[in-house]
Amino acid sequence: MEGEPDEECKPDEWQNYLIDQSLSPEAIVAERDEKDYQNKALASAIGVLNDRERRIFEARHLADEPPTLEDLAAEFNLSPDRIRKSRRARSRKREKRPRNAPLSTSASGDVR
Repeated sequence: MEGEPDEECKPDEWQNYLIDQSLSPEAIVAERDEKDYQNKALASAIGVLNDRERRIFEARHLADEPPTLEDLAAEFNLSPDRIRKSRRARSRKREKRPRNAPLSTSASGDVR
């Protein structure tokens, strides 16, 4: 019938100007790969710490509500100053590992 619009989308239709705001599949994969790498790097860095250093690091940096230095000092029967010094020692241990060193994983997927 004459006067009826075409059912096909014309080049100047408003729908043609909408932008898809979602991430592309490539961006989603790249983001997931980056998060996986960061998780492995963190696990590798934590792996060089002893149990006490690991507990202090996790409490101070990974907890939703980190305890105060005084709380950690009481838990480990140390002074708050000793907890601070432990932080510097953890940093030195992590720095000993070369920054570009490959992250090795075992057959089970554990980071070494």
